Amino acid sequence: MRNFIISLKRKYIISLKIIKEEGIKTFFKKIFMKIFNKLITFTNNLKFKEFAKKTIEIAKEKDKIIIIISGVKFNSYSGNRNTNIALNFYKRGYFILFVYFTWNKKEETEIGFVNKGIYLLPLRIFMENIYKVLELFYFVSKKIIIFEFPCKESIDIISISKIYDFLVIYDIKDDWEEFYKLKEANWYSKNIEIFVCKNSDLLISVSIGLKNKFNDYKPFIVPNGYDPSNFNIETKIEISRENLKKGDIIIGYFGHLTSAWFNWDLIIEIAEKYPNWFFEIIGYGMPDGLKLPKNINYIGKVKREFLYYHVKKWDVSIVPFKKSLLSEHSDPLKVYEYLYMKKPVIVYGINHLKNYPYVFVANTIDEFIELIKYSKEINIDDDKLYKFLNNSLWNKRAEKIEFLINHISTQKNIFIITNWRFR
Repeated sequence: MRNFIISLKRKYIISLKIIKEEGIKTFFKKIFMKIFNKLITFTNNLKFKEFAKKTIEIAKEKDKIIIIISGVKFNSYSGNRNTNIALNFYKRGYFILFVYFTWNKKEETEIGFVNKGIYLLPLRIFMENIYKVLELFYFVSKKIIIFEFPCKESIDIISISKIYDFLVIYDIKDDWEEFYKLKEANWYSKNIEIFVCKNSDLLISVSIGLKNKFNDYKPFIVPNGYDPSNFNIETKIEISRENLKKGDIIIGYFGHLTSAWFNWDLIIEIAEKYPNWFFEIIGYGMPDGLKLPKNINYIGKVKREFLYYHVKKWDVSIVPFKKSLLSEHSDPLKVYEYLYMKKPVIVYGINHLKNYPYVFVANTIDEFIELIKYSKEINIDDDKLYKFLNNSLWNKRAEKIEFLINHISTQKNIFIITNWRFR
């Protein structure tokens, strides 16, 4: 009782001090935020209890789980690598815990089951409950954690997951160090990435460039892919070709327009040189204040399931990236999707893509222009394209990752048994 009275007295003195120094409005604002935060904590605790109860039931049934540490939210209509890996491993009988990064609490809008086998959880809440979460799966035979990016939480996640016998995979999808140099990934730490590499059981990379960069850790190449169900190519809806003159070439792009890699100078120069060519640019991240010629039509974001309505009117698709290690080490998802929609692809800045069918790599602006002209008249061989696309489906990528997981798991078990025998 005495301690309770002392506590009340202390709170009373603090309250008076806040009112005196910062005003009554600030005092009530702080009171409101405190109550609000406690309410959020209480709600999240209830959700966690619900998560624990249902998860144990599902995990017992499936007996294999993958925890994906993602830099972006789950989106079933996205070409995002993590989303597609999650969906395809779910189809292969895994329980998926999809842990996503946010910059603040306001972005933590998705908590709960997408379906019976995929649960979404913000990274902050996962870290606050990491021991409780990982302990839920102590009885599961097959346990994997996949990192998409080497966040600062990686050290704790890897260290604790090893206690609970999780196999750790680092999926190198981008050159984060190059992003950091271009001030596009201020969170990046080379030391943390080295820690993740050294303490992962398996490394996979999307391109030969990234494989070579991390060659000391022996990564396997698992490129990006595509999912036909993301696109409705049978649609009868027509997108207007208004204001397009007969004989014009229509050139299109969709995706991220970050100044770190998108080569606006290249596109603008070509558009000004060929005013009867029309460019359709779909995406987000366009620099503020950029002035575009009249024959460049910037649309902004378009939902993935509606992209084909635009793409089908194009003559040629493009990936106009700046020449850099960042670009050279990438494996753009859009290339597979362009090809699925039977559009030849002109690329600038990513040499390894020249090995893909109907993908043409230019090293100069003049080459880029000539390849646009050439590609407009090209006839695509469906059989040749089908063979490549059939091997680039996301379910084939998941199949290869699972093969590598099983191989590494077997090697780990042999190592443990060998050690035991020698003891």
